[in-house]
Amino acid sequence: MERDEMMMKRGGKRFIDIGANLTDCMFAGVYNSKQAHPADVSHVLRRAVSAGADRIVITAGRLSDTLEALAMIERCSTEQPPSSSSSPPSSSLSSPPSGEKQEACEPRLDEELRVQMWTTVGVHPTRARLGESECVRIAGFLKGLRDLGEQDWRLEKIAAIGEVGLDYDRVEFASKEEQSHVLRSILSAVVPYMPGKPLFLHARGDGCVADLLEILTEHADLFRQHNITTGVVHSFDGSAADARQVVEFQPLHLMIGVNGCSLRTEENLAVLREHVPISRLLLETDAPWCDIRPTHASAKLLAASAANRALTAKQGEQEPQVQPEDTHLSTTLAAGFEVRKKEKWSAHCCVKGRNEPAMIVTVAAVLAELYSIPFDDLATHCERNTLLWLRNPQP
Repeated sequence: MERDEMMMKRGGKRFIDIGANLTDCMFAGVYNSKQAHPADVSHVLRRAVSAGADRIVITAGRLSDTLEALAMIERCSTEQPPSSSSSPPSSSLSSPPSGEKQEACEPRLDEELRVQMWTTVGVHPTRARLGESECVRIAGFLKGLRDLGEQDWRLEKIAAIGEVGLDYDRVEFASKEEQSHVLRSILSAVVPYMPGKPLFLHARGDGCVADLLEILTEHADLFRQHNITTGVVHSFDGSAADARQVVEFQPLHLMIGVNGCSLRTEENLAVLREHVPISRLLLETDAPWCDIRPTHASAKLLAASAANRALTAKQGEQEPQVQPEDTHLSTTLAAGFEVRKKEKWSAHCCVKGRNEPAMIVTVAAVLAELYSIPFDDLATHCERNTLLWLRNPQP
């Protein structure tokens, strides 16, 4: 089936997942160091395209993640894979997916099922103990790409600086001091080699947002010098005060990235609805984590949305037939895919407990209910917002 036909079946909306950890070992079929099923990124991406998520940013938290993501993007090209020292036509970088971590890559997808992918470059706060040496390695890598020429395909495919930030909920991995030191180091080291690229930011824990914004303010001149104007605080689950600080931040135009972890509690929902305008919302899955679960406050909104959309679309048969009384609707059913435990893996089914980019439609459905706007309108707003973040427009 051609992509446009599949999109019509799913309602015609197209999504950009701003954060999916496709290099995680779960997508190679490995859970807790044990192989449970074959690598299945190609199947995951088929489902993403059929759900409308045909553009995905593969997030990275250290240099090795970035290199692995770039290798995945290279393998997934339908055209002749680009060489590391040349720049192919942009059409060859629209990636209909394929493999994962092992040497024997999965079969490539059909050309009409194209998904475009990018990645990021930075040091995740929980990996701050990698220290300044990791920042130096990243800067050296980027300098090497610049030396090869401004049009090297890998520079085009690194969409943002990140994932960088602070995480006070997981200081067992790196202390607050280590995190803030590495954040300052990575910004100073990387920004000069990534002019005009947006930021992909992490902030989790009490006091994190205020401290993050203080460090960003310290680098305001550096951002202006290198034409960086936008950023996103991804997987946002902060307080009302945090949300206001992000939205009102002046040195950069900051967006709010929303996934299942952003929608867990009634307080989370109230913060978004009351303090984050639709014009600042970006959609993400943070796959394989951060799915919407039956215990989350958002589950009722998801069930209502799936039921309403199903009833609205009955005549056109554009959505799975879900009954309004299904108040404990699973996220996979809401997105129209069967789910199985990893021990009973099937190429055509989602894996229970493992989030994936196709589930972005469930985040959009919840937000449409939360903001009381039509699903299609919500999807359009978020796509426009994401393109603004990616394009990093100059003042």
